[in-house]
Amino acid sequence: MAAQPSDGIRSAAASSSTRRRSVEAGDVRPVIGAVFPMGDVPEAHRRLEAGGVRGKFVIDVREV
Repeated sequence: MAAQPSDGIRSAAASSSTRRRSVEAGDVRPVIGAVFPMGDVPEAHRRLEAGGVRGKFVIDVREV
């Protein structure tokens, strides 16, 4: 007999599916606190460690 997923796993899968649909529909937008070029990663870490950060930090890895 194959193992059946638990209710917690089913719930997580349904929640993930709901989140995916919301993102695809444009209903969810990430909050970007700052964008740092690759060379400023140490500064990004300092700011994160200092606290008070609102939103996510993005590291821009595109070549300049």
